Amino acid sequence: MNRRLDPALERFLAAEQAGREEDAEGALTALFGQLPALGPRPGFAARVLARVAMRPLFARPWVRWSLAASTLATALAAGLLLPLVGPVFGWIGPARLLHLLVAAFTSLLARVVRGLEVWETVAAVSRTLSEVALHPPILMLLVLQLAIAAAALHALAGLALPKRSDLHVAS
Repeated sequence: MNRRLDPALERFLAAEQAGREEDAEGALTALFGQLPALGPRPGFAARVLARVAMRPLFARPWVRWSLAASTLATALAAGLLLPLVGPVFGWIGPARLLHLLVAAFTSLLARVVRGLEVWETVAAVSRTLSEVALHPPILMLLVLQLAIAAAALHALAGLALPKRSDLHVAS
C-alpha cells in the first residue's frame, strides 16, 4: 500500500534529509499551521458553571431549620431568664452594680498601663542598641557579618540546587 503523504510533510522530510535547515524549518511551520486549532466544544464553559454553581446558603432546608431552631432556643432562654433579672438586680443593688462597673473599668486601665510599660521597656532597649550599632566600627562589623552570611548562603545554594546545563539537542 503506497499512501501519498501531505505535500508539506514531504517538503519537510526532503529538506531534513538533504540537510537544508531553513527549508525544513519553513516546511515544519507550514505543517504545524495546517493543524486544526484545539479548543473546548461550544457550551463547555456554560456546562461547567452550571455544574459548579451553588445554591444560596439560605435556600438549603437544613440551614433554614437550624436558623429557626436557634432563634426559638434564644427566645425560650430569654423568656426563662428575664424573670430572674429583677431579683438578681435587687440582690446586687444599684450601688454594688456601680462598684462592679468601676472596678472592671479600673482593672482594664491598669492592664493597659502595664502593656504600655512593656512597650516603653522595648523602646528603651531598642534606642540603646541603635546608639551602639551606629558607631562606625560596630556598623562595619555588622555589615561584614551580613556579607559573610550572604556569601555562605549563596555557596550553600550552589551546592544544593542543580546546576543549569548548556547542553541541548544538536541542530
